[in-house]
Amino acid sequence: MDMSKYKGMFIEESREHLKNINALVLDLEKAPDNKASINTLFREFHSIKGMAASMGYSPIMEMSHSLEDLLDIARKKEVSLSKSALSVIFAGTDALESMVEDIAADREIQDPHQAMLEQVRHQEQTLKSGITEAQDTTVEEGLTSLESGEDEILEAQIVDGEAPDNPAKTPKTTQKKKN
Repeated sequence: MDMSKYKGMFIEESREHLKNINALVLDLEKAPDNKASINTLFREFHSIKGMAASMGYSPIMEMSHSLEDLLDIARKKEVSLSKSALSVIFAGTDALESMVEDIAADREIQDPHQAMLEQVRHQEQTLKSGITEAQDTTVEEGLTSLESGEDEILEAQIVDGEAPDNPAKTPKTTQKKKN
């Protein structure tokens, strides 16, 4: 089936969802435990994921799916979104906006850096394990590294797969070179 006739609709609807997402994240910065906003944000990413999958835009589908998973954890565990989680959501939304604009300009979609997806997945693990924001500085450091274009990323490794029980013991970090 020729999906190119739906491209304009995809771009228009994605832009509308992304506009809504940005407004919702700004609202969540003020009230990070607002369940209605978290649920609506989840549905916005879910819509983009479904449309992207239908159109064959795998990088958009993968990024929106990761962000949707992050929000689903917050919904199911009924936890507030931390500043780090909101920063990751903003960065992921920026990546989605960039990819949608690639499609609008008839450019090849620039796949988000694997490091960006790793940051989203790290934030998922943080919510699942109950690591506090004070214990976890890896996300902010990683996002700063992504934004500055450095060649190194930080990857958290939680000792024995669990959050440290001593606040003085923070997750150890290792540096990896991007390829």
